Amino acid sequence: MFLNNRFLLQILVIVFFANISFAQQDKMNELLDRLEKIQKDIQTLEKAVYSKNAALPSDNVVVNEALTRQLAKISELEKQIQQMTSKFEENNYKLQQLSDRLNKVSNDSQFRFQQLESNKAISE
Repeated sequence: MFLNNRFLLQILVIVFFANISFAQQDKMNELLDRLEKIQKDIQTLEKAVYSKNAALPSDNVVVNEALTRQLAKISELEKQIQQMTSKFEENNYKLQQLSDRLNKVSNDSQFRFQQLESNKAISE
């Protein structure tokens, strides 16, 4: 009974931490999608700026301002991706440590129970 409860607890802990990792991965994918959309917008703006047809000076100013805003957004998204990657790697490391500890405790408990059972069998 005790062993079953311990095993159930181990499974619950692993599932809990796995869900955290998946949630962070979804958030990172969302940020990457946003980054790709912004990059496409920038490419469109660059085509407009560098097209062979000369645009009016006021149009160039507007396009340059939009391009600057898009570049700032990309920088912000890159920073967020770096932070999310760092958190994701940290949580994976913690999950691995926890899993290793649970395995050690489980193996130790199993060894001790076997010792107790063998001592009980010898004494009978």
